[in-house]
Amino acid sequence: MSISPLNQPLSLPCGGIIKNRIFKSAMSEGLGEKGGSPKPALSTLYRTWAEGG
Repeated sequence: MSISPLNQPLSLPCGGIIKNRIFKSAMSEGLGEKGGSPKPALSTLYRTWAEGG
């Protein structure tokens, strides 16, 4: 059984390695204050993603 390319690590030109081909790029979350400061929910969201592996 072959492993899908989506499950293979991806080496970036900068030297970083993404453990699979499914990752989140930068985008607007809509979790900021009007002045641009992040709301606490944004930290919670990114912590949840980071701990998810």
